[in-house]
Amino acid sequence: MQYQLKKSRKRKSVAIKIKAGQVFVYAPEQVCERWLHNWVESKSDWIKSKLALKVIPESPRPLETGIVQVFGETFTIHRGESTTSVIDFDNKRVLLKAVKNEWGELVALLSETLNDYVDMVIARYQPDIQARFDTLKIRVYKSRWGSFSSKGVLAFNTLLIGAPKWVIDYVVVHELCHFHVMAHNSAFWHLVTKHYGDDHKMARRYLRDHGRDLMIEH
Repeated sequence: MQYQLKKSRKRKSVAIKIKAGQVFVYAPEQVCERWLHNWVESKSDWIKSKLALKVIPESPRPLETGIVQVFGETFTIHRGESTTSVIDFDNKRVLLKAVKNEWGELVALLSETLNDYVDMVIARYQPDIQARFDTLKIRVYKSRWGSFSSKGVLAFNTLLIGAPKWVIDYVVVHELCHFHVMAHNSAFWHLVTKHYGDDHKMARRYLRDHGRDLMIEH
């Protein structure tokens, strides 16, 4: 059984932790390593069962991989080739100007691009849905794609830009319908179906299946 041993003067007991498919053993500094090895071997069945569990993949890191999803398509990231940051849709390139905070620059560019698209989607659906809001926010959220607050704030997750446009359209319609019904009850889903169609089930499935891939990190 292979494992990484980490000793500590402050630790008074032994423990095993599984992280990203690796086994870590924590023990007091003066522990007898022969005894510890035998103890770990006695836990081999438990360790193997934990290692067999599906490891949750890490979120994509576009600044490391050089690629990012934009409207469901793969774009390559190019640094310092332009004096302004811009998305080249014809050649599927994201051009980032030379800045210290590249992550902040990328997020700002993606937010601006999503904002422009969401504005068009709202203009298309708002007249029929008859939803009103005071403020539109585009920013990075860790646990939601969009929201509609009782204070009239309509918000969307910047990272939604990685999804195809038909999925983004669904999220916009979903949140606009919350103007009339805040709960996710039958009346709410009737509104969503009326204005978006039955394909909302496919859009929800897409976000469930691919949402992890959209949650890019620095």
